[in-house]
Amino acid sequence: MGGLFTPTCTSLKPYFQEVLPQCYQDARKQASDETGLSLDAFPVDSPFTADESLTVGDRTLHSAMKSDQSRN
Repeated sequence: MGGLFTPTCTSLKPYFQEVLPQCYQDARKQASDETGLSLDAFPVDSPFTADESLTVGDRTLHSAMKSDQSRN
């Protein structure tokens, strides 16, 4: 069975791409609140694409999570 956002489970990828901009705006506001920095200190648009957001180093998020789970 594939991971949430791997090519074998493509039904969630369009949803992720749809909600990413709002999630980023929410995270931007939270970062501002937590750091006390002005909202303007954070880029208006995410500096990462949806695919980049799912990448950890040179691995996809799914493969990184799978690797971490196999260590436990």
